[in-house]
Amino acid sequence: ETREAHKRTESQLAQVHQKNKQLSGEIQQFRAQLASLTALNDRAQIDLVRAVGETTSLLAEREALIQQLATATGKLGAQAEQIESLERRAVGAETRLEEGGKTTSEGLG
Repeated sequence: ETREAHKRTESQLAQVHQKNKQLSGEIQQFRAQLASLTALNDRAQIDLVRAVGETTSLLAEREALIQQLATATGKLGAQAEQIESLERRAVGAETRLEEGGKTTSEGLG
């Protein structure tokens, strides 16, 4: 009976050693995966910081372009008003010249 108990204990001990060996292998795999994922995470963090910096830069550039557009639009509006005013003045001057020409030709006739 003692021999059988001893054999069972040895068998169980062998199974425990086999299971420990299997678990040790799995732990090594998990450590390798963790190292790989940690490196991947580090690269992702660096990429994120770079992307945030680029986004901030692009937003600042966008704001500057919006301001330039507003300035250009305002200048264009002012120039359009100037052109309209000059056109009105030119039409008025042309009308006065035509009227002056009629008066002169009537006076000659």
